[in-house]
Amino acid sequence: MNATHLDLPEPATAWAESLDWRPAGGSSSASHAPMFYRATLTAAGGEATFLVMDGWGHGVVFVNDVNVGRFSCLGPVKTLYVPTGVLAKGENNVYIFETDRLGVANSARTVTSVAAGPLWMNRTQLAAAAAARVVLKSDELPCPFGSGNSIPRSGLTGGSAGEIRERINRHLVSSRHGSLFRRCDEFSLSQLEALEKLLHAHRASDACLQAYNSSGRPDGRRPRHNNLASLVAEQADERSLLEAHAEDRALLEPAIRDGRCASVSMSWVHHLSDAARARLHAQGVRLPLLGSRGTHEHGPALRKAGHARVAATLRSKVT
Repeated sequence: MNATHLDLPEPATAWAESLDWRPAGGSSSASHAPMFYRATLTAAGGEATFLVMDGWGHGVVFVNDVNVGRFSCLGPVKTLYVPTGVLAKGENNVYIFETDRLGVANSARTVTSVAAGPLWMNRTQLAAAAAARVVLKSDELPCPFGSGNSIPRSGLTGGSAGEIRERINRHLVSSRHGSLFRRCDEFSLSQLEALEKLLHAHRASDACLQAYNSSGRPDGRRPRHNNLASLVAEQADERSLLEAHAEDRALLEPAIRDGRCASVSMSWVHHLSDAARARLHAQGVRLPLLGSRGTHEHGPALRKAGHARVAATLRSKVT
């Protein structure tokens, strides 16, 4: 095979500035690539951040002459880390070279900075290189997910509930945010309460979450609580139950803990956008894996002790 290559000068972004940049918009071709894009990120200082690349194909990103990595719509690399010191206070140049659009639908491209918020968007696609200096309102961002398929992938199924939990935990640990996860029994009930509230505050809009009700069939991924008051009330009921039945605490507390771990994991995977997860990752949040026991293990003893309602609640969380 005969091939040629192009040597870009150092720094490459200095060469990019010499290109004939044009304003965004105007083209009906939503799949044109390769293409250079330019944006401006205004930062308060040199703190680290993440860039979330939604709606892009494959390519590479430079921030202030620093190559911060490649992105791919077909793999896990859609969120790029920008280390401390790369950003300067004030305006920072962001250059994106999208090499192709293979494997991505004709969707709107967005770049969201965890530190500075949405900084780039192109709804149509450009006929030539584009200068994008658009700051978006949050309600202009697309929903982070669709209804998709409610049937689990083959790699997340198993012959028993315990095997399924083990496979899901392996999947969580191997994900891009895997370093955040710890064993369920390392968390106190109060810590899990706080995590449930934290994730509820960061979850996608109600309009987006309605995607889990669009099929007309029961979907275990849909939120159990429509509002924060409902979640807080359930947590208060569980605390009251533990106080009223102190003699059964050794039975009740592990079941409630495993239910809350499942609730947090479900919210993290199905109710948050990539940008929200990246924000929480940057904050160093710690998350629980699924507990080692579920309804099958806890249920018989709970019902025998007269706590059928706790068993039912656990069943609704561990889907």
